[in-house]
Amino acid sequence: MRKARDKSKKYKYHIRVRGLDEILLFRDDQDKEKYLSLLKKYQKQYKYKIYSFSFMDTHAHFFIDPYGEDISVIMHKINLCYAQ
Repeated sequence: MRKARDKSKKYKYHIRVRGLDEILLFRDDQDKEKYLSLLKKYQKQYKYKIYSFSFMDTHAHFFIDPYGEDISVIMHKINLCYAQ
């Protein structure tokens, strides 16, 4: 079982999102643009800062400062909205 992520209001996070078994998370540039638009949408709500991001077809990386917000809640909302 995976250990729960240590959280702190002072932390900045390297986040990696991916699908199961290295399936395509992003089929095309439109999918990547959709995910980026969700990052921006929730940035307005949670006021986090994105220092960098990188999209590949099977996964993506982000370096985020959540400014005290719960990073798990932020990523859950973004990923749930993208999956729907």
